[in-house]
Amino acid sequence: MFRLLGKFILSVSANLIAFFVLIYFFPNFIFKGNIVTLTEISIVFSLINLFLGPILRFLFSPLLIITFGLFSLVINAFSLYLVDFFFKEITIKGLGGLFLATIIIGLINFIINLGAKLSIRK
Repeated sequence: MFRLLGKFILSVSANLIAFFVLIYFFPNFIFKGNIVTLTEISIVFSLINLFLGPILRFLFSPLLIITFGLFSLVINAFSLYLVDFFFKEITIKGLGGLFLATIIIGLINFIINLGAKLSIRK
């Protein structure tokens, strides 16, 4: 139970950092709100990835196998699109901006999760 909660908190924190990076460095990612709203967006995005992500990965597993996992970018982009759809404070311009934001979020999550795993092993 506590392990799952710890992973969720790490996911929310990593997504919050990723959203900060996107807001300040990418002009296609527009945010109009405060830190509380951004934290809510990060929590909702983490919940979407926690519950909807595995279902979509199962449903699209043939495409994931055929594309050697690259279709996961489409699944993650869909999750980010849902967040953009439900929150009026966040706007992602264009399909290219959506995929760039997806890649940046994925890279930041990968780096933070790798750092967490390496610090646990020490």
